[in-house]
Amino acid sequence: MPIFLCITVVNKWMIIFFFQIERNTQKIMSIIDNLPDRCREILTLSKIQGLPYREIAKKLEISVKTVESQMRIAYQKIRNQMEEET
Repeated sequence: MPIFLCITVVNKWMIIFFFQIERNTQKIMSIIDNLPDRCREILTLSKIQGLPYREIAKKLEISVKTVESQMRIAYQKIRNQMEEET
Protein backbone atom coordinates (compact mmCIF):
# COMPACT_ATOMS: atom_id res chain seq x y z
CA MET A 1 0.00 0.00 0.00
CA PRO A 2 1.50 3.38 -0.93
CA ILE A 3 2.37 5.73 1.92
CA PHE A 4 -0.09 8.38 0.67
CA LEU A 5 -2.95 5.87 0.79
CA CYS A 6 -1.93 4.77 4.31
CA ILE A 7 -1.88 8.37 5.50
CA THR A 8 -5.28 9.01 3.91
CA VAL A 9 -6.79 5.96 5.62
CA VAL A 10 -5.26 6.96 8.98
CA ASN A 11 -6.53 10.53 8.57
CA LYS A 12 -10.06 9.27 7.85
CA TRP A 13 -9.98 7.07 10.98
CA MET A 14 -8.68 10.00 13.03
CA ILE A 15 -11.51 12.21 11.77
CA ILE A 16 -14.06 9.53 12.64
CA PHE A 17 -12.46 9.05 16.06
CA PHE A 18 -12.48 12.77 16.87
CA PHE A 19 -16.05 13.12 15.61
CA GLN A 20 -17.12 10.34 17.99
CA ILE A 21 -15.30 12.03 20.88
CA GLU A 22 -17.05 15.32 20.08
CA ARG A 23 -20.43 13.60 19.83
CA ASN A 24 -19.92 11.78 23.14
CA THR A 25 -18.75 14.99 24.81
CA GLN A 26 -21.89 16.76 23.66
CA LYS A 27 -24.06 13.89 24.97
CA ILE A 28 -22.30 13.91 28.34
CA MET A 29 -22.61 17.70 28.66
CA SER A 30 -26.31 17.46 27.87
CA ILE A 31 -26.78 14.73 30.47
CA ILE A 32 -24.87 16.79 33.05
CA ASP A 33 -27.04 19.82 32.27
CA ASN A 34 -30.10 17.70 33.10
CA LEU A 35 -28.81 16.27 36.38
CA PRO A 36 -30.54 17.35 39.57
CA ASP A 37 -29.12 20.68 40.76
CA ARG A 38 -27.20 19.28 43.73
CA CYS A 39 -25.66 16.44 41.67
CA ARG A 40 -24.61 18.85 38.94
CA GLU A 41 -23.15 21.30 41.43
CA ILE A 42 -21.11 18.64 43.24
CA LEU A 43 -19.94 17.02 40.00
CA THR A 44 -18.83 20.43 38.70
CA LEU A 45 -17.00 21.30 41.89
CA SER A 46 -15.22 17.96 41.83
CA LYS A 47 -14.42 17.38 38.18
CA ILE A 48 -14.28 20.88 36.72
CA GLN A 49 -12.92 22.87 39.65
CA GLY A 50 -10.91 19.96 41.02
CA LEU A 51 -12.01 20.31 44.64
CA PRO A 52 -11.59 17.28 46.90
CA TYR A 53 -14.71 15.86 48.50
CA ARG A 54 -13.81 17.28 51.90
CA GLU A 55 -13.66 20.84 50.51
CA ILE A 56 -16.91 20.38 48.63
CA ALA A 57 -18.59 19.16 51.81
CA LYS A 58 -17.27 22.14 53.76
CA LYS A 59 -18.25 24.64 51.07
CA LEU A 60 -21.79 23.26 50.75
CA GLU A 61 -22.15 22.51 54.47
CA ILE A 62 -22.93 18.84 53.87
CA SER A 63 -21.19 15.63 54.88
CA VAL A 64 -18.48 13.95 52.82
CA LYS A 65 -20.79 10.92 52.62
CA THR A 66 -23.42 13.12 50.94
CA VAL A 67 -20.82 14.29 48.42
CA GLU A 68 -19.86 10.68 47.72
CA SER A 69 -23.50 9.69 47.37
CA GLN A 70 -24.28 12.56 44.99
CA MET A 71 -21.23 11.74 42.87
CA ARG A 72 -22.33 8.11 42.69
CA ILE A 73 -25.82 9.21 41.59
CA ALA A 74 -24.35 11.55 38.96
CA TYR A 75 -22.09 8.81 37.55
CA GLN A 76 -24.96 6.30 37.47
CA LYS A 77 -27.22 8.73 35.63
CA ILE A 78 -24.52 9.58 33.10
CA ARG A 79 -23.67 5.92 32.55
CA ASN A 80 -27.33 4.84 32.22
CA GLN A 81 -28.21 7.59 29.76
CA MET A 82 -25.08 6.96 27.67
CA GLU A 83 -26.01 3.26 27.50
CA GLU A 84 -29.60 4.12 26.49
CA GLU A 85 -28.40 6.28 23.61
CA THR A 86 -25.93 3.70 22.31
